[in-house]
Amino acid sequence: MKKTKKLNLAIFYLIFPFYLTGQDPIINDWILSAGTATYEYYPNWPQNTSNIQSVNMADSADVLQICTTSTNVFVRANGLGSYLMGPWLNPTLPAAQNKTFKFTRFPQPEMGPKTGTPKGAIGLALNGIPMFGYGDARSYDHQLNSNVTNGDGVWNADAWVSEGSTMDPNGNGHSEGTGTYHYHANPLVLYPDNDSMHSPIIGFAFDGYPIYGPFGYSDPNDSLSTIGRVSSSYQLRTITVRNTLPNGQVANPAGPNVTAGGNFDLGTYIEDYEFVANSGDLDEFNGRNCITPEYPGGTYAYFLTTKLNGEPAFPYFMAAEYYGQVSSNSIGAQAGNSTIPGNADCSIFTKISYFKNNPIKLKLFPNPTEELVNITVEESGPYDILLLDAQGSIVYSRTKYINEFMHLDVSFLQNGIYFIRLINNKNNLFYYNKIQRK
Repeated sequence: MKKTKKLNLAIFYLIFPFYLTGQDPIINDWILSAGTATYEYYPNWPQNTSNIQSVNMADSADVLQICTTSTNVFVRANGLGSYLMGPWLNPTLPAAQNKTFKFTRFPQPEMGPKTGTPKGAIGLALNGIPMFGYGDARSYDHQLNSNVTNGDGVWNADAWVSEGSTMDPNGNGHSEGTGTYHYHANPLVLYPDNDSMHSPIIGFAFDGYPIYGPFGYSDPNDSLSTIGRVSSSYQLRTITVRNTLPNGQVANPAGPNVTAGGNFDLGTYIEDYEFVANSGDLDEFNGRNCITPEYPGGTYAYFLTTKLNGEPAFPYFMAAEYYGQVSSNSIGAQAGNSTIPGNADCSIFTKISYFKNNPIKLKLFPNPTEELVNITVEESGPYDILLLDAQGSIVYSRTKYINEFMHLDVSFLQNGIYFIRLINNKNNLFYYNKIQRK
């Protein structure tokens, strides 16, 4: 009887792991909007790359709104970053999308046929920016001997290899034809490349499972084990001609012969890779069952894969299929078209509620700052003051009675982006904003 009870508890915590912490990451870990977006581009490229145009958008960055029901989470976002997007050469410029994405709160493995990951959106980063799959619209055309949009569809271009040079330096993102800004590989602003700590969650796949940065426990079931870079089990094939696919089928038509230092190097195409079981830490979906800081009871999780030098490693976020159950009308081109139901709870603090629900009226200055941030409020405290780093870790915490004005010393922090939260427990008022230490 005791063994059965322990087994039942283990299954319960695997399905509902957040009960161990009282926090549900798919509700609590999103980066809420604290301002508008900016980007830069070269309007005269290629004639003049010295002329750069900076654009201050009126549209809000990061996540605008979070709503929940008993079974789902709805995340509304414009798909814009709160960092400086760009600059780009000859770009499609980003545009606010105002999309609503739906996630299950209780992800389940798909026991039947798996759902394929599309070339478009496969998940959502914590800042509300779509995460795209490893392919793009181009494939090899045997008649043209070139990679083109709507080619043969047999040898499909690796998006990072073919488009990586068009990504911006801060976020590693760019926009596609509709102005949808997105990531294909490593969103630099969402995780530290630090092998001394378990990576944070950087987003969620549309099957509801988390996507982590590249570092995890060397023993997936032991939080006391060493931290290491989690490796993919996809390897480059040892081929010189492209006449067979990874599953052994004859390629029809064949692809170009493998070159070295040319247009058809090994790794140009998705089909240049094959899954080799147990050659890395992750399975064929680019994930594993494991425990993490956010899920101490265990969960399935995908991992961003990178090389030893930090560069992206195939298959980046996810591979060809979802591990979990997912609806085909919530992925790819359909992603973000959900409607928030009338019974949803939208009381979680967002930028929208900041304007609607009589919140704390507060000013921060100067911002950016080198040492002190001055804080003025219109309503006296006491307040719980939290200062968080870009990964959501608390670096300063204090309860203080603020009467109109105070100083916050941030000189002890390293340069970077931080977030300040003020909570007035008496009146249940919230404030959230970004601070830059320079």
